[in-house]
Amino acid sequence: MIRTEAGQGRTSREAVKMGKYKEDARYNVISMRVSDDEKATLEALTHQSCKSISRLMREAIELYARQTQSFSGRKTGRLRVELSGE
Repeated sequence: MIRTEAGQGRTSREAVKMGKYKEDARYNVISMRVSDDEKATLEALTHQSCKSISRLMREAIELYARQTQSFSGRKTGRLRVELSGE
């Protein structure tokens, strides 16, 4: 049974029907502070690329990992960075 804020319970099957669970869900949240200029840049990038800020940040992490070769072959969520043999 899953409890909601209002105290109403739902079975996990009902929660799945309502979209509460995803097969490849991301449960880890990383929060960061950015300046007004950095936020404006992120918002402009989201409009230009039609991607969410989360997607842009995932791509930035992947790019950084590839450039620094610090996560060789490590699988994290959907990202798979393979640096050996590139």
